[in-house]
Amino acid sequence: MVTPNTDHVVRIRRDASMRAIYERADIVVADGMPVVWASTLLGDPLPERVAGIDLMHAVAASLAARGGSVFLLGGDADVGPAAAQALAAANPGLRVAGTADGYFDADADEAVVAAVNDSGTDALFVGMGSPRQEAWALRCGPDLRPRIVLCIGGALEVAAGRKRRAPRWMQTSGLEWSYRLMQEPGRLWKRYLVEDAAFVGVVYDEWLRRRRSRAVRARSASA
Repeated sequence: MVTPNTDHVVRIRRDASMRAIYERADIVVADGMPVVWASTLLGDPLPERVAGIDLMHAVAASLAARGGSVFLLGGDADVGPAAAQALAAANPGLRVAGTADGYFDADADEAVVAAVNDSGTDALFVGMGSPRQEAWALRCGPDLRPRIVLCIGGALEVAAGRKRRAPRWMQTSGLEWSYRLMQEPGRLWKRYLVEDAAFVGVVYDEWLRRRRSRAVRARSASA
């Protein structure tokens, strides 16, 4: 399960490997109001925004209701346990099958997969940042036993109390990115203010492509 935002959409257009990841995902939901707005502009409206962190909490609540379990993968050595404690406290009945940090190389994939599988977890939350988390989930997916593998970006750090989430009004007005930028300006300014500006061009190109396609179909129908 993947949750694309504007940054992901830009990279999907530019990077064939990123596009392949999203084409092979089982479930794709829009994590970003600009993506939802763009879908409406293009005439194929998405019903709503589903942020990765909201999906994480929804899955955790559903599992808790039946005594299910989660495994948290990502962040540093302190993030997983702190996030696990917070999720368990917020969802009585949820079992945390295990945690592991996200700082490992590809040659450790087999050991990480074994740890996840041996835990017997129902769901795996992967918070290693994009596109690394999506690439890892795709690469290791065939060997993973959990029925749900959810890529959640920085949601574990929010759950652990390392970062704060934007107020609700900023989430619904498409300004959550600015709140993140205020928290990490040095790391995020280029992504949000330079690279993601290309999202407008991506949407325009898609709008133009669809307009031309409709024109061709109209001419063919009248011929």
